Amino acid sequence: VRFVHLVGTREDIAPRLALRTGHYMPPSLLESQFRDLEPPGPDESAIAMSVRLDPVEIARQALQQLALNQIPH
Repeated sequence: VRFVHLVGTREDIAPRLALRTGHYMPPSLLESQFRDLEPPGPDESAIAMSVRLDPVEIARQALQQLALNQIPH
């Protein structure tokens, strides 16, 4: 299992969250999400990506990192 951990500040995420309509997560839950967030540990093989990047660029870079760091079966 590989994780892609999206990293951003409240200031990065709040405006994007406010634009969502009909989403299961209301903006009022953002603080609790940051309070409870447990970033992946060093043993969890995570790739950290900034939410400031364009979503297409996040996907491209994440796929590139996954391809470079494949673990043989």
